[in-house]
Amino acid sequence: MIFCFITEVIPVDTTALLVMTVLIATGLVTPLEGISGFANEATITILALFIIGAGLDNSGAINYLGKKLQRFFLNDEWLVIAMVMLLVGFLSAFMNNTAIVVVFMPILLRISRVTNLSSNRLLMTLSFAAMMGGATTVIGTSTNLLVSSLAVQSGIEQFDIFEFTGLGVLLFLGFFIFMLTIGRFLIPIRTPSTLSNEYRLKDFVTEFVVPVDSPLVGNTLRSLPFFNDPDVTVIEVIRKGKTLWLPRGNEIMQSNDTILIKGGVDDIVNIKSEKGLTFPKDFSQIDRDLESGELVLAEVMVLPNSKIVGRKMKRIAFNEIYNAVPLAVKKKGGIYSGKQANYRPEIGDTILLETQKSNLGFLNNHQDLGVLDEHTRQIFDHRKIIFSFLVVALVVLLAALNLVPILTSSLIGCMLMLLSKTVSLQKAYQFVEWKIIFLLAGLLPLGIAIHNTGLDHVVADAIYNLTEGWPVQLIISMLFLVTVLLTSVISNQATAILLVPVAISLASDMGMAPKPFLLTVLFAASTSFITPIGYQTNLLIYGAGNFKFMDFVKVGGILTLLIWLLASFLIPLFYF
Repeated sequence: MIFCFITEVIPVDTTALLVMTVLIATGLVTPLEGISGFANEATITILALFIIGAGLDNSGAINYLGKKLQRFFLNDEWLVIAMVMLLVGFLSAFMNNTAIVVVFMPILLRISRVTNLSSNRLLMTLSFAAMMGGATTVIGTSTNLLVSSLAVQSGIEQFDIFEFTGLGVLLFLGFFIFMLTIGRFLIPIRTPSTLSNEYRLKDFVTEFVVPVDSPLVGNTLRSLPFFNDPDVTVIEVIRKGKTLWLPRGNEIMQSNDTILIKGGVDDIVNIKSEKGLTFPKDFSQIDRDLESGELVLAEVMVLPNSKIVGRKMKRIAFNEIYNAVPLAVKKKGGIYSGKQANYRPEIGDTILLETQKSNLGFLNNHQDLGVLDEHTRQIFDHRKIIFSFLVVALVVLLAALNLVPILTSSLIGCMLMLLSKTVSLQKAYQFVEWKIIFLLAGLLPLGIAIHNTGLDHVVADAIYNLTEGWPVQLIISMLFLVTVLLTSVISNQATAILLVPVAISLASDMGMAPKPFLLTVLFAASTSFITPIGYQTNLLIYGAGNFKFMDFVKVGGILTLLIWLLASFLIPLFYF
């Protein structure tokens, strides 16, 4: 199971459902226990909070706050980074942090261009602030709600919404000071370049001029030897100053036509070897032709719920669905130089598209792709924005005053968003991260199986015997370290399900209250900055920020070390 989670040879949600099926089939859990994850309080609460987040996103509330941030356009890097940390950290305490990162990315990229501040520093700060902010309240992350729900299943009192906020704020303060004084200077500054250079378009796009005496004159585009190649697309025919975009195969070529083609690296090399065609020596002309007239280059990011994730590019009708042509793909580790038609996009990949200016608004509002540049002006409905903020405030207030459980307040907020038509049910379906829902539903029975088989006691007894005589601070420190390292290679929800039963049994063996041990797992699972795969917000900024794996190891590793030391001191101080 751990192998499947690390390598993702099987999607993690499918792995979770496979675990659930095996547990039921082997009798380690009863059928009712096996499907209990679908009715678990944490699963339903998280689902309701996703829909509330969909209402906030659809109303433009998050975008509105981000736009307000743009007004400052400050040239002082430390001040911009401080503002980003405070605003994003606060929002992430009550809203889905993935959605916040998706909304703020294009805003921060624009601020970077206007102020010449490093986009790398802004984006890494954005992701880390969202993670730290989410760790300050029970509803801040799905992991927090999961740990709280698992505690209730074990007969432990549920966490109040702000029960560990004081501790979370102190950890956030440590993160805040670190990023302003040390962390931002560790993030490398990579000089931004044009989109065509960044995506190495000269390797994927070329153009040729049809000479007056060419045998191609009078023939159709379909007669070109490479026209039917699935990896090659004729994207433009420029004739007498006018551009024909995505021409049909029956288009007749005329003398002096300029024909733009995109394909794989090998395809472009082969096309350039064709006899009788004239190719420009300077790519700058091709660069200008790609953004001539109504055509524009748009950089988009593959979003978490995108329908194109895992599908071969040749199976995705980009022109029909998105009215755009994919020119190049930037994945984790750099530009994809293989056969683009066979590439399967992943979450966080960025794709350079050529599209029409009039189509940018459609792309901006699509659930599959997030545009990383602001081409369109958004009109805000202030009544919906105010209403959505009031709904969130009501959800928090009802739970904070213990008037109703968090599940109930979340469901009330969810229904208010739907009944007021702040968001439609269809858009809510698209916004929900179903992978997380099925991951939780599939893995929650694993926690039951660990308890039923006594494995939690076996592991806890082994740890207790190993650490007998150790001060509690050292045991908390060790538990935090194990959790944070495990979270670096598998999902934080899976880590919590595996270690929460062990933490509870360990506390029982030591004759101590379980909540400090649960909080150790909770904070460690939510603050693993070491790798870009440790948390989804890191994945989202990975490609867009041109980061390298070692950037996270260097900056995130030191930050994780700091949070580990702070938590090892503060948790015992607060609870023992």
